[in-house]
Amino acid sequence: MKADNGKSGQKRSKTGHDTGAAEATGKLWRKRLLPLLVCLALAPAPVALAANSGGQVGKPVNAGDYGNDTPSGNTVTIDSDVANDAIGGYANAGTVENNRVTMTGGTVGRHVLGGWLDGDGTASGNSVTVSGGTVTVSVEGGQVTNGTVTGNTATVSGDAQISWSVYGGYVEGNGTATGNSATVSDNAQVTGGVYGVSVRGNGTATGNSATVSGDAQVAGGVYGGYAYDGNATGNSATVSGGTVNNDVYGGHVWGDGTANGNSVTIADNATVNGDIYGGYVENWNNTATEGNATGNTVTLAT
Repeated sequence: MKADNGKSGQKRSKTGHDTGAAEATGKLWRKRLLPLLVCLALAPAPVALAANSGGQVGKPVNAGDYGNDTPSGNTVTIDSDVANDAIGGYANAGTVENNRVTMTGGTVGRHVLGGWLDGDGTASGNSVTVSGGTVTVSVEGGQVTNGTVTGNTATVSGDAQISWSVYGGYVEGNGTATGNSATVSDNAQVTGGVYGVSVRGNGTATGNSATVSGDAQVAGGVYGGYAYDGNATGNSATVSGGTVNNDVYGGHVWGDGTANGNSVTIADNATVNGDIYGGYVENWNNTATEGNATGNTVTLAT
């Protein structure tokens, strides 16, 4: 368009029109265009997703649904660097379900989440599979602020490195968690812990599982089900290989509540450099409503 302006000015001069204004306009546009071209040349390359039939990299500026205009049923594959979060499906209310994130390489600068409900609601059936690369913070199958996480999975294998923790499901506040799982295998390394689920407020963790196998290295603890205040029931932790450099819990309650019917299995020459608890109630605030741990089991089959 800028070249056309210059040519138009020359043609108008032949018919007696003043060329000064046209030439000045062309120079002005060239002065404006040059800095823009330089900025574009120096700008970093966009984040590369090898295959993306939905989902989103990073939280949107205005909270809302995204990923094919829906927070559910998206698939994201990552094989190169991502600057911030990588998220399969996101919403700030309602339901986030059946999203899939697969990572085979590269580095993710923050979290990898299968489904993120950034508010009150339900995250169900979401999954993250990391078989290579580095995640700078955590891997989470499904997360809600308050509500329900059910049937979410996080799987880390190969030579993947996770700089913090792995969660099958995560409730940031109050809620319930059922049937979530976290698995770390092969030569994967996790600097933090491995949680089938973590409920950080008041709530229940029921029937969740955490598994470590192969030659995996876990620096933190392993928790089948974790509840800050509430009940941990029927959760399981299995270490059938690799090394865990902290404690292992089938079910763990940090404050007031009960830990019932949880289990831990240690097998196949696994190394645990910490304590092993089928069920554990911390009761950290020493209140009069101290809970109990009953019917929990530990099996050592190494």
